[in-house]
Amino acid sequence: MKKVSLFSAAMLALVFSAGSLYAGSVDALGNLSAEYVRSLSRNASTDADAATYNPAGIMLMEDGLYGNAGCQYLLKDYSMTDNNQSTTRPWNQDEYSSDVPSIIPNAFLVFKKEKWAAFATFNAIAGGGEVEYKNGSPMIGTAIWGGVYQASLLGGYDAATAASNATLAVQNIDKFKASSQYLSWALGGAYKLNDMFSVALGGRIVYGSKDFDITAKQPVDNFSVGRKIAEVNMDALGFTGIVGVDVTPTPEMVVALRYESVTKMNWDTDVTGSGLGIQLAEGLGYGNGETEKKDLPQLLSVGLSYKIIPDLKASASFTYYMIKWSTWEHFTGEETNKEYDNGFDAAISLEYTIMPELLVSAGYMYTKIGSNEKTLSDFEMALDANVFALGARYELTPGLLLNAGFQWAMYIDGDSNKTLSETLGAEDITYSKDVKNVALGVQFKFM
Repeated sequence: MKKVSLFSAAMLALVFSAGSLYAGSVDALGNLSAEYVRSLSRNASTDADAATYNPAGIMLMEDGLYGNAGCQYLLKDYSMTDNNQSTTRPWNQDEYSSDVPSIIPNAFLVFKKEKWAAFATFNAIAGGGEVEYKNGSPMIGTAIWGGVYQASLLGGYDAATAASNATLAVQNIDKFKASSQYLSWALGGAYKLNDMFSVALGGRIVYGSKDFDITAKQPVDNFSVGRKIAEVNMDALGFTGIVGVDVTPTPEMVVALRYESVTKMNWDTDVTGSGLGIQLAEGLGYGNGETEKKDLPQLLSVGLSYKIIPDLKASASFTYYMIKWSTWEHFTGEETNKEYDNGFDAAISLEYTIMPELLVSAGYMYTKIGSNEKTLSDFEMALDANVFALGARYELTPGLLLNAGFQWAMYIDGDSNKTLSETLGAEDITYSKDVKNVALGVQFKFM
């Protein structure tokens, strides 16, 4: 009988499979400041982070130069449950998990003088950070098992030996590792039209990067370079236009609007690895030198804050993401956002001043990503969530504010009916996520 290379067959399985190994949902992040982490509703902000959330609102700040910086530490617990394991997937694993944390920095600079103001920001505006799944994932395992099994049969093995070969191939997967981040730099200005209306205009440069690699536990000739099977690196550069309007009907009320244009992103792809590993990546849709179009969607945000009494302020925020009006186009020309709905998040918060130096806050947000069972997969865990927040702000010295916040995002489990291949039975997988976020930030008035 003719001997068949297990990983060559695995490569064939993935070449014949559909879908891409690394894909996102609505990639945009809302947690862009420590103030956001402690409250969740910032679309009507009048602090330095208004440069991002309510750029026209910086006209409500006192004259002066402000600096604001913060850092978030996110504990992420992601998991996939393979509900087909006992019947259609004979290798011994039905749970896959990742707990790699993320760090998100932010910085704001605001200068305001009478009727004019200028601002600059730095944010990780989008991306999911890093994940790492030991032993791959259900869909990767399914594709490899099915491909090795079929190739073994074609090579002359009996069914029992073919199944054993396929199982050994899956058990030799070491890990699947992926990361994504979008760093951004924005500049803009604001102008006070009168006592009620202010406007703002700005622009943002966005640099995005996405990476993934698959490794084997044991080196395999002609398939891995050492233990690395394939590595894919993607990057893109985009520009966002920003328009803001702030309305103050009364001294106690702030109404804010913000529009961000679509951020066009053309992703250049670089693939490295063994010869077969490069073919593997190409079969997954990641060809060396190819370009993929995936924009950050345009958005419209509305914010309202109101001082119920001098020491108690309520706030509400709504942000709408127009996914269907952006371009998501695979290398093949396939439009990949057809199955999505537009997404949104809605938040409320309360801030209470206990003493002149100390303010406490709490908030709630519901986020609807726009994904569904047709879009969920091992490579696209975009889940809706209920998010809770609490925190405090303390004035250490005049002009020096310290913010601290905690958030708990409780994601709603999702089940996928999107098959990697109809014949491999990869349709019954449950996806779960849980994220806890701790943030510290400081704001200082220089003059």
